[in-house]
Amino acid sequence: MHVHVLFAHAGDQKPFGCSYIRLLQPLQHPAAENRGRVTFGVQPQPADVLIVERTWGPHTTLGQVESLVQAVRREGARLLFTLDDNLLDLQAIPTDQKMYMRFLARHADGVLVSTPPLAERMRRLNKRVVVLPNQVDERLFPPECPLPLNETPLTIGYMGTPTHDGDLRMVLQALRTVLRRFDGRVQLQLVGGVADSRLVRLFDGLPVQVLRVPVEDMAYPRFVAWMRA
Repeated sequence: MHVHVLFAHAGDQKPFGCSYIRLLQPLQHPAAENRGRVTFGVQPQPADVLIVERTWGPHTTLGQVESLVQAVRREGARLLFTLDDNLLDLQAIPTDQKMYMRFLARHADGVLVSTPPLAERMRRLNKRVVVLPNQVDERLFPPECPLPLNETPLTIGYMGTPTHDGDLRMVLQALRTVLRRFDGRVQLQLVGGVADSRLVRLFDGLPVQVLRVPVEDMAYPRFVAWMRA
């Protein structure tokens, strides 16, 4: 069996972190060996199963998606659509992207999602929804790796892309409270995840570092190694 993955990307044809976590790493895991051939890319190719992730590409159009579905049907292949976040109801997502994601969800042979609440949302479009939770890849995070709980100060890490300002706002007051209460014993490191510089200024006077990931370590497996170093 040949599985081809059309991973989501930002126009640079490089997979997102979620692409590695949910598709590239699991499908190339030793446990999946000898179960078929797996390929990845940003362009379709003939396969037994085609998996389309999230918005696919930043310039994808509804017409392209319609043609893709027609091609899959002509070839007698199976089409899966995978989503790890409720992008359909996210205000920051353009309307045209929401339109073709809905089209993909409706016409897919199955939809893979990360959580039960997201499954309920997607079942409005397709009854064949399977929850596939995110997992930690033990090749990147060895289970024998000890936690440095005796280090002082203890570091709390907040990591994300610049689209997650809203998530940081949700925990902002709690983080400030902890940093004040355990002054000298706890520090916070912000790795990405902050597009609005005013959020960082709300931590003024508290032990907070803003870290920038080197360009050469942006790809998820290299990022994990950088983060753990």
